[in-house]
Amino acid sequence: MLTIHVVSHTHWDREWYLTFQQFRFRLVELIDQLLALLDADPDYRYFMLDGQAIVLEDYLEVRPERKEDVRRYAQEGRLLIGPWYILPDEFLVSPEATVRNLLIGERVCRRFGPKMRIGYLPDPFGHIGQMPQILRGFDIDAACLWRGVGEAPTELRWRAPDGSEVLLLHLRDSYSNAAWLPADENGFVQGLAELRDSLAPYATTSHVLAMQGTDHTRPRADLPRLLAAADARLEDTRVVHSTLPRYLAAVRDELGERESRLPVISGELRSSQRAHLLPGVLSTRMWIKQRNHACETLLERWAEPFSAIAAHLQPEILNLKPLVDRAWRYLLENHPHDSICGCSVDQVHREMVTRFDWCEQIGEEVTRRSLQAIVQQINATTPAIVVFNPSSSPRTDLVSVEIEPPPEPDQPLLDEAGRIVPYRTLGRRRREFFGMEVDRDGFAFLVAQFGSTGGRVQEQLTFRHAEIAVEEGTAHVHIVVSQREGARPGPFDEALEQAQALLTDESIQHYSVRVVEDEGVTIQFVARDVPPIGYTTYTLRVGATLAVAHAVAHAVAQKPVGATLAVAHDRATLAVAHKPVGATL
Repeated sequence: MLTIHVVSHTHWDREWYLTFQQFRFRLVELIDQLLALLDADPDYRYFMLDGQAIVLEDYLEVRPERKEDVRRYAQEGRLLIGPWYILPDEFLVSPEATVRNLLIGERVCRRFGPKMRIGYLPDPFGHIGQMPQILRGFDIDAACLWRGVGEAPTELRWRAPDGSEVLLLHLRDSYSNAAWLPADENGFVQGLAELRDSLAPYATTSHVLAMQGTDHTRPRADLPRLLAAADARLEDTRVVHSTLPRYLAAVRDELGERESRLPVISGELRSSQRAHLLPGVLSTRMWIKQRNHACETLLERWAEPFSAIAAHLQPEILNLKPLVDRAWRYLLENHPHDSICGCSVDQVHREMVTRFDWCEQIGEEVTRRSLQAIVQQINATTPAIVVFNPSSSPRTDLVSVEIEPPPEPDQPLLDEAGRIVPYRTLGRRRREFFGMEVDRDGFAFLVAQFGSTGGRVQEQLTFRHAEIAVEEGTAHVHIVVSQREGARPGPFDEALEQAQALLTDESIQHYSVRVVEDEGVTIQFVARDVPPIGYTTYTLRVGATLAVAHAVAHAVAQKPVGATLAVAHDRATLAVAHKPVGATL
């Protein structure tokens, strides 16, 4: 005798051709109706909430008073929940996001009842090869899906590249093959008979699966009566109101040792033979994919690992894990396939921007606080530049950093071993104290005043250097000063000579004078062999110029290829051009 397992369910696209909030009205009405039906009719035995636990949170935000009813039916096994948090598109999210999806789904389910131990993936547009391996990691040894399998029986073994296997329940005729059965008894019985006859030739046991539900469908109150009629009228056929776990148990019980001899399908499931895969969605609204990747990288490579290290260093004051978890939830809310695939109405994707923003804001702030906490534990005798590596292997790369206040012009950058590190200046952030436009007589007065004060612009401003450029009859003079206590005066006599030379140039008729201070300077250098998920420190050391100069000169003398050495004797400074990295110190 053949048994038809009728599984009542809904497939809940959280947002698609309507927004999340618009669909939530329908979700609340659906679960209200479902709970009332479960209360009123013990013969309406089971209902599956699409394998995703987020629908429980979405419903209970509006109906918090129904929490105990939901918990009761989940614990009784009449309401099937989990194991996922959301149903993702598997190819557009990271492996860690898939793992986190199952992890959060399990945590949500624990608040209500047991999770469904089947990797239910009814509608994603194909499936990743590692899915059996991931499911096995959560003690799930069976999957149930529709798309991507192609021409195949209803039971298979699905093998991941690492050899992990799950029993695959193939929804050969889709997750809604019993969704539109007629309400009249004769039509209902005939529909079930046709469903049975379509699946029976491809079943490896005497059990076939009728998925009574589809996108956003509500439970049918007439189902118990119609199932009883079909059970009575279909010859050699038993009709039962069932669940996916009950169907799986029946199939496995009948297969026995034959399960290990079922056909094997390996790796990615990308066949469109029996179900279209919509491959165009892989590049639709590309900005969604780009922002998602940036957020995943921020959480996986920066916020989470470094916040864990920071929490270990300062356990009494730094617990950022709840915020990281919240960021993950915002990100996962953008992972349902109709969301991340970019195939929904425009408003849906506009609302995704806010979730990406929230995820990014939390991730950036968690990262900033975590790195700051780690830096506070570093035993550095002088202010240091700390370069972090979020990769899982050592890394050498260009690093750009703004230093505030800026270093002295001849201040060397040293690594942890005291070796000089070439760097170049990319830009400066400046504050202007005052400026003026003057003619030749006005500029002559300023030069005389400048000379009489020995370069002191104002009492609290120390002269550092002058920058002069002439363009189309106008001399642009920037006098760079410093307010820092102990700042070393610059080459005043040289600047005075340059200014006086401007007065003798008859082509110059106008002078633009600005007094500015460098508040910050951005430098770039090569950070070498930064350890994985770790850091390396660099210092700009005052007073080390001569010692470093001798060290560099010796290194250049030993290895002249790729470097040149030039000494400007009038200023007693050392200039090193390092050709391999294109930097000059």
